Amino acid sequence: MKKLRLISLLMAVVLVTMGLISCGGEVVSAKVRLAVIKVNANGSKDLICGVMESEIKGTANNPPTVLQAAREILEENSIQYTIDESTGGFTSIKNQKERSANGVVSGWIYKLNGQDSTELANVAVVKDGDYIVYYLTSWTNEDAVDDPDVTEDENETEPETEEVEEEEETEDQG
Repeated sequence: MKKLRLISLLMAVVLVTMGLISCGGEVVSAKVRLAVIKVNANGSKDLICGVMESEIKGTANNPPTVLQAAREILEENSIQYTIDESTGGFTSIKNQKERSANGVVSGWIYKLNGQDSTELANVAVVKDGDYIVYYLTSWTNEDAVDDPDVTEDENETEPETEEVEEEEETEDQG
């Protein structure tokens, strides 16, 4: 009788453990779009990489992030990039590099679904249907502002994804 109880208890523990492992290891996927843009000194924007899309996979315990999605999409499209592993951020995409010279600094920032990033790219989780836009933008050290999309007219901001959306619509129709 003791052996039967012990075996039953052991089987119950194994089943519960397997259930917990399978829930945490459940594969999740997200279809994500990515565009890469350079913001010029005059505020105009150049499309570096048109809208690209991919299905990114992760697990329930380790869901796909903005950085993972961007890296996978760039790799699938054979686009070169470099990352600063200490910060988890891009330093170049398609030979467009961050720079710092003569008081002007440029850097890569991202927006997720048109919203300013509030988390590091290697932490922010993507969901199905998300749209990532990476911007190479510049500012002067003296005039650094919180919003890199601010134009020369004080506090007036430009729409951040209009050009990309127009490009996407053209691709969808063609």
